[in-house]
Parts: sequence; C-alpha cells; structure tokens
Amino acid sequence: KINVGNLSVDAVNYMISDLLCESIDVVDSLAKTVHHKTHGNVFYVIQFLMALQDEGLLSYNLLFLKWEWDLDRIKEKVATKNVVDLLLSKMKTLPYQVREAMKLVACLGSFFELSMLKIIMSSYDFSQYVDAPESWENDFKIENILEIAINEGLIEKLGNETSYKFAHDEIQRAACLLIPENESSIFRYKIGRTLLEKLTKKQLDKNLFVVVDLLSVGGSSTEPENIQVSLSILNHDAAQKVFSTFAFAPCIKYAKAGISL
Repeated sequence: KINVGNLSVDAVNYMISDLLCESIDVVDSLAKTVHHKTHGNVFYVIQFLMALQDEGLLSYNLLFLKWEWDLDRIKEKVATKNVVDLLLSKMKTLPYQVREAMKLVACLGSFFELSMLKIIMSSYDFSQYVDAPESWENDFKIENILEIAINEGLIEKLGNETSYKFAHDEIQRAACLLIPENESSIFRYKIGRTLLEKLTKKQLDKNLFVVVDLLSVGGSSTEPENIQVSLSILNHDAAQKVFSTFAFAPCIKYAKAGISL
C-alpha cells in the first residue's frame, strides 16, 4: 500500500491537463479552483471532477472534440467538507435500488459476495427503508443494480465474477452513512439474523466474523434462548479462529461476548 499525500497546485494542474488532453496553461484556472476546493486530495480531485461532469459543468464537446467547463459556476459551487460528503451526495441521486444495495453491502465489509447480497435482498423485507413502492423483483436484477454501481465507480468486480469490492474505503464509509444513525444498529442486526438463518454451514464458517460482528451490535438479549445459544457458540468459534492467528485482543472481545450471552 502506497500512501499518497495531498497534491500541490502544479500537480493537480498536470493531472487535469493529462485527463482532459489540454495544455497546463489552458487548464490552469480550472486546476487552481479544483485544488482550492479539494485541498489536493487525489481521490477527492477525481470525485470532484466526476461530480462536475454529472452536473454538466464539465463536458466533452463532440463538435469541437475537446473538453469544456464553466469556470464561473464551478467557482460558485459549494464544496463539501470532505470527499465522503461528496460521495454521499452523489449516492443520494442514484436509483433507490442502488442506494439500498450500497447500504446492505457496506455492512458486509469492503469485500462482498454476490450470493450474500442475494440472500439478504431476497430473504428480508427492507421495504421500510426503501423510498419507493416497487419491489426488487419488479425492477432491476441484482446483477444490473451492481452494474450501475460499477459504472458509477462505487464498486469493482473481482476476477471470479461473483465477488466485488468497494473501489475505495471512503466509498464504503459514505455508503454506511446512507443508513440513518438511529436505525443503524437494528439494520445491521437484522442483516446478521438473516445471514445466520439462511447461510449454509460452509458459508457461515467462511463469513463467520462478518455475521458475528453484525449480530454484536445489539438485540440478542431479547432473542429466544436457542438464538442466544447459537450466538454464544458463534462468538466462541470466532474467538478460537482469531486465537490461532495470535490476535489476542479480538479473541478476548469475542470470548467475552460469548460468555455474556
């Protein structure tokens, strides 16, 4: 992993010059404006330029075969405090199916399996969180929903065609913020319960930490005794798994959680 610090104005100028196939003199004013609003954060610069394109402030003129931009309107544009806020604003403009899918997979971690998402979306009624009356089945297939997210630069498909990952950690953070704070715990817990009930033993073992962490957000104390026993066993299994890797702090966390049940 290579950590890249914030870019200088000149570096942003060269970057935009390369992206737009224009000389550094032509993009100079644009580069200075972009740098001022993004502080030179590389990922923020890219997302900000994409936002400008989405809003029609940066566009490709097919007649003259060159990029054009409205510098005055870009200068007037209120910049978000950080890239997460920018990404959150972008996600809120996407079709509700994509927003809901991003909320769900954000709870699964930076990587997720298509099979896991299908189980969640087909087995649990998330209509109370959806801002449209249609069901999933009446609209896009899950694969089509994910394809939109890929085209928007939110996620990437991995080599095996059934696994995906968020394109950047900040995108996952923004997706998590789509979940109202006062609903976050129960939202995650219900996902965990759905996976606990629907995953095969092999799938559960592979995704043990994801399921245990989702269930640990609360609610287990009010569950039937058989569910509490299952959660206690899962925490015991998780503790044993991390102990074998000498990760003692997580081991203690899972062991205490299991005992408390």
